[in-house]
Parts: sequence; C-alpha cells; structure tokens
Amino acid sequence: SAVAEDVARDWSLLLGAPFPLALRSFVAPAGRGAVLKVTPADDVEADEEAEALRLWNGNGAARLLRRDPS
Repeated sequence: SAVAEDVARDWSLLLGAPFPLALRSFVAPAGRGAVLKVTPADDVEADEEAEALRLWNGNGAARLLRRDPS
C-alpha cells in the first residue's frame, strides 16, 4: 500500500511482508514487537479501533504505540 509505505518512511519503520489474512486493511510487521495497520478510509467499523486500543493499553489487546488519524 502506498499509504503504508509513506507512513513507514515518515516513522522510520522497516516493513515486513503483509499478513495474507488481512483482507481490508494493510497489516505488516514493522520492527521488533510492532505491527503497522493502515485501514481504508471507508472502513467505518475501524473508526474507533485505535481509541479502544489506547484505552485498553495492552490489557487483553495489542498496545497502541502510535496513531495518525489522517
């Protein structure tokens, strides 16, 4: 995904191969213990996902390391 490549460059991430089962979003390893997920703009089901991950702070879910809503 061009957006994922832009984010990886801006955030100095080294992306691995995308996970094949991620059907709507681009999801790939992004360094040790990290994953980059880029959701499509029209994926309204993902609109609140980052906020939920932030609130859970790794308790029973992945810990959100960084977010860019744009």
